[in-house]
Amino acid sequence: MTEERPASLRRRPRPAADESVDPIDPRPTPTTATQQAPAIPQQKAPTSKPGPTADLSPARAMPTASPPAARAATVQLSVRVAPDVVQLLDAAVSAARARGERLTQRAAIEQAIRRVWG
Repeated sequence: MTEERPASLRRRPRPAADESVDPIDPRPTPTTATQQAPAIPQQKAPTSKPGPTADLSPARAMPTASPPAARAATVQLSVRVAPDVVQLLDAAVSAARARGERLTQRAAIEQAIRRVWG
């Protein structure tokens, strides 16, 4: 039975097929260069002339994807601020709490931006 077993049971890893391809700046390989893009079906031209109210702008000619159904009302913003700005934010939040208001650092930043540039 020992003759049927291979000499070494360890398997060596095989290199990936795209091992020599730079993932950041891929060059066209012979397989991708010879592949053709799928044909785009052509639309028939309208037989009647458009009226004066027809919108022929390029934006209307190309179909656009509809926006997602639920969009986030806020965007992620990660910034580093100077230590003195952190102290100002903490002081503003503490002062608001002393007045009985609920103010977060985010709300304080939003109010400041709206007051200066809004």
